[in-house]
Amino acid sequence: MTFELWAAFKAEWRIRPPVHWLVASFMGYEPPEPKQYMNADAARDWLAQTGGRIDGLSQVNGAP
Repeated sequence: MTFELWAAFKAEWRIRPPVHWLVASFMGYEPPEPKQYMNADAARDWLAQTGGRIDGLSQVNGAP
């Protein structure tokens, strides 16, 4: 796709947006935010702060 064609699409969509955009806007739909995964530094910080325990899951298979 050339820049000229992309610019033409963008100008046309400003005047006549695709129907699914119009319906989503009318219904107030917001797409879900992308998932945020924990990187190694965040995992290290979490382990240091919590000791690796999650409330309600601290005892697995009878171990303290």
